[in-house]
Amino acid sequence: MSLADIVKRLFGSAGAYAAPSAAETATRWLKASDFGYPHSIVSPAQVPEALRAEEELGAREGFTPVIIVSEIWNRRRITPEQRTKRALRLLRGKCDASSGREFLARRLARLYENLELDSECDPALFDSLQPVAPVAVESRIWLLQQYNRETRAMEDLPQVAIMRIPTTVSHTIPVYLDWGSWNDVPSPLEIVAVSRYWGERYGARLIAIGSDKLEFTVARKPAGHAEAVALLKEHYCFAPDNWGYDRNGLEQAAAELQVNDTWFFWWD
Repeated sequence: MSLADIVKRLFGSAGAYAAPSAAETATRWLKASDFGYPHSIVSPAQVPEALRAEEELGAREGFTPVIIVSEIWNRRRITPEQRTKRALRLLRGKCDASSGREFLARRLARLYENLELDSECDPALFDSLQPVAPVAVESRIWLLQQYNRETRAMEDLPQVAIMRIPTTVSHTIPVYLDWGSWNDVPSPLEIVAVSRYWGERYGARLIAIGSDKLEFTVARKPAGHAEAVALLKEHYCFAPDNWGYDRNGLEQAAAELQVNDTWFFWWD
């Protein structure tokens, strides 16, 4: 299953897409605005220019912009000042790159430990994957689009927000938004640690967030099949809901990691 297939499956699961009414849009953005941080609402077509301008301004003024998708968000409502103070306090904890690498290693070890309970998820399958040619993938931010089941095509969302988060690095954004720690989703600090690890190794940068999705841009790709498989193991340990556990799908995923400019994660 390719990245495009995964996105179509996830975004298409709720039925054919229909643009929300003005009232529905206002309600959805009210939930997003509960974060309290400044944000502007733009169309996906406006994102490249608007995001570039926000990044330049953020570099001077000390904030990092992130794309926020209009979904049903956590309604924990506190002032942005309280939210920022809480984030700075939490970030004193252990969330460096080495902690992220150790977190992924522990999750991988758990796959082997749980093999007797779930024999269908044998981690040895990763080591038997063969190199394949990647499906051509258009460079895009997947969270800017929605799959329309009627037309069987990806279509731009009506609008998204670009929110200013008062941090100089994208890795820490989940803590400011209190994003994580439900179901099997890592905690905000664990996401920070993993993001820092991938940032150091691959130049990964958190660029877009949905209520149950994260998307990163990457500056450096795996150098060959073996490194791509090792990275795929880490991705699987980070967000296992993202993948179908079959040979063909995992081989294609490893191939796409060598050419894609973005990484997309989803949790059930």
